[in-house]
Amino acid sequence: MTDLTYAFSTGPGILEQQACLLLNSIRANTDATPDDILIYTVESERDELTAELLPYFENHATVVDGPMPNPDYPLSAAHAALVAASQECPNNYILLLDTDTIVLDDIDIHTRKSAELFVKPADFGNRYWASPQSRDAWRSLYNKFDFEFPTNRVESTVDHRRMLPYYNSGVILTENNDFPERYLDLSRDIHPVLSENNYFSDMVSLGLLSTDYDVEVLGEDYNYPLPHYFTTPKSAKIIHYNENNTLYGSMVMDGDFEVRVGNIEMPAYFENGYSQFGKIDLMEEIYNVIHFRKQPRAPYPKSLKISTVQALERVGLKNNMKNMIGLIRSIK
Repeated sequence: MTDLTYAFSTGPGILEQQACLLLNSIRANTDATPDDILIYTVESERDELTAELLPYFENHATVVDGPMPNPDYPLSAAHAALVAASQECPNNYILLLDTDTIVLDDIDIHTRKSAELFVKPADFGNRYWASPQSRDAWRSLYNKFDFEFPTNRVESTVDHRRMLPYYNSGVILTENNDFPERYLDLSRDIHPVLSENNYFSDMVSLGLLSTDYDVEVLGEDYNYPLPHYFTTPKSAKIIHYNENNTLYGSMVMDGDFEVRVGNIEMPAYFENGYSQFGKIDLMEEIYNVIHFRKQPRAPYPKSLKISTVQALERVGLKNNMKNMIGLIRSIK
């Protein structure tokens, strides 16, 4: 046992499918018991969930209902999950996960490293809050919320740029202390202050708050940004796939990854299982990775003579990489 609670939120639509995949990845690949997993549902969304979903969750996890802390910021449901885990679960550490993640191995770094907070730096150092252009904005926030301006710097994990403490909030491993409540409160307070770029207010809050704790900087194995690579090292423990088509596209392109993910059960009431992932945009994503490997988000050329749906119908959703590349080359 690793004295760890896995916590995440869910909601209607694709979020519940992602949450089931995440739950079952934890069940398949870790020693967590139902008492070690907490799922937060927003009470106003409960009637919108699939009928079979709640009993399924309740059989395999602790389910807690509550309000959306910030109705203007749906990501705040995750912050509520962290607080609920700190209150409901006895473990000394909590792993907060975005719903669009999967766990492929036991998480035990907190048993080997002495720290209060474990987080991975942001992927890119050229985005606004990671860039030098935001320095004055950061300094203003540190002053406004009474934090000491940091002297340390971290390095973005994809483009390796030095930046102020700025972390990806999709995977947060924290000691079960006052951090959960403080993170929820600060994220709620800071969101209206950031009139621009406030989609990332949780990451800004995390950066500010991290300066009050002993931090262990995680590498990509613990928060692997799949959209930027598409293939996955065997050492990766937590995959942050971001978009469903990215996850499915990676399974098509990387046989080893497909095997690792293939042991994760999908509930039967989700018809077609993994084929629900990426049915619309898979071809575009794969085209981008093959032809613009250094810039996976390059524009999809409008000159292609075949639609995404037609292409998927021709190759089948689970075709192999060789045939997929052949198709793309034949239509470019």
